[in-house]
Amino acid sequence: MKRQTRTPTPPPGDHAPAVRRIGHDPAELEAFYREHIDAVEAFVARRVSDAHTVADVTADTFMRAVDTCRRYDAARGTARAWLLGIAYNVIVDSERRAARRWRAHSREGTRRLIDADALDRVDARIDAEEPARALRAAYTSVTGIDRALLELTAIDELSVTDAATAVGVSPGAARTRLYRVKQRLREHITTHAAYPPLGARLHTLAAEHPTP
Repeated sequence: MKRQTRTPTPPPGDHAPAVRRIGHDPAELEAFYREHIDAVEAFVARRVSDAHTVADVTADTFMRAVDTCRRYDAARGTARAWLLGIAYNVIVDSERRAARRWRAHSREGTRRLIDADALDRVDARIDAEEPARALRAAYTSVTGIDRALLELTAIDELSVTDAATAVGVSPGAARTRLYRVKQRLREHITTHAAYPPLGARLHTLAAEHPTP
């Protein structure tokens, strides 16, 4: 009697198989997009104040996710953390390209067309995220991975583990970096006048990150 080979069943809560299918399954891609579009768009709007650029970066984030979905590993973090990590890198890449493109030709000719309703929605999102952009501007002394971790935890409210996944470091390294940032910015960890919940979040983070 020929033995049948059974396909292993993913453990409960493991969304990796579904994420990896977005590259070839339109239904999975649509479901993935609908689940995460608001989070990605808000994430980008906290960092970008131009509606067309927000739309471009958001679209590029999902395109890059499709291209790299086979490398997604649920053991390293949630799909949301993985996707926001992609968005962060797309923003960095976009800023670099924009600086070069500005000198070469008008950006107007290279933007995707956006219908009026979508543009209004993105504009509203940008207005709603203005306080978060103001808080980001206040921490100009923090750069690189440290800044990314601070933003992801204090502004985007990701867990330390998910923030670590987004920037590609271990949770332990993320906690150490955040502790050092907290020490450097101790005088700023107060209730933020423009957006008190963000200041309160920084207080919480300070308590969550004891001395390594």
